[in-house]
Amino acid sequence: MLLVTLVTSCSSAQPPQSTGEGGPPTGSPASPQATQAPSSAASAPASPAPDAPKSSPSSPASGSSSASATSSAQLPLAQDQVLQRLDGIPVFTLANAKGAPITASSPQVAQGAPIVTFFLSYQEAQQLLTQLRSQNPSVGREAKIMPLSLSRALQLAHQQNPAQGSASPGAAPPSGQQRPIFQFRPNPESLQAATKIQQANGQSGQSISGVPVFFLKGASQNQQGLVTISRDGKSAIPFFFDQQDAKKLLDQLQQKQPDLAKSTRLEVTSLTQVLSSELDPATKATTQQFTFVPSRAEVESAQSLKTSKPAS
Repeated sequence: MLLVTLVTSCSSAQPPQSTGEGGPPTGSPASPQATQAPSSAASAPASPAPDAPKSSPSSPASGSSSASATSSAQLPLAQDQVLQRLDGIPVFTLANAKGAPITASSPQVAQGAPIVTFFLSYQEAQQLLTQLRSQNPSVGREAKIMPLSLSRALQLAHQQNPAQGSASPGAAPPSGQQRPIFQFRPNPESLQAATKIQQANGQSGQSISGVPVFFLKGASQNQQGLVTISRDGKSAIPFFFDQQDAKKLLDQLQQKQPDLAKSTRLEVTSLTQVLSSELDPATKATTQQFTFVPSRAEVESAQSLKTSKPAS
């Protein structure tokens, strides 16, 4: 359980700004087929839920956007220490019996490049699996939902398509085959929640590109930093993948420090911008405190998939 403690300090660090940058095409993939895209999945992530939050606004961040994009495949391939912070975030993709991701095609993609989709919502992955089994039984009968960590998904995307990661070379595709495009589909409920938060904060004219993450920020002139928590004796700045988890932290703050809670509000930004800010040397002192809190429901789904037999 998260317990709110005392305020410490505020930082003058500048917030990660959300932009309208997009990734590969959005929309429901079509014409699925089994391929030999990257086949090794990471272990199902465990939930790194923080404990003992400290409502210490520190280093402001910006949620200056309104959620609109439904996928983002251009999450930057960060340094290893940054990627490790995403080990506990589960994502889901469709795979064949050998564990190779099932790709789809889309008329929005030039030259019909194959698309591998990672879902942050197990329910969305389940809906696509049901659709696949109905529309393409020969592929669907062996298809399954494969959980892996977001950090592993980003590594796979980079290995197969370096343009979606850092500039170092990745594995070349077999002769005559195109590199797959990787897209990351946010939970639709998170996108809706992000839009409402933006509207409530007077930011209706802006948009979030990609995966939204939620955080608490001081909204008064004297308290404009990010709310921090105490985790393993260290200060941490949490970014939540589930809006409800961020609300629970705000509820605890209201119980423990109602005066501070009055000047604290729920905000949202894009995961892409948070990761990008972690690579900026100018904000290193602050971003080292960043931590990502997964949706408990999605963690439970990932753990369940790893302990149960594939649905027939």
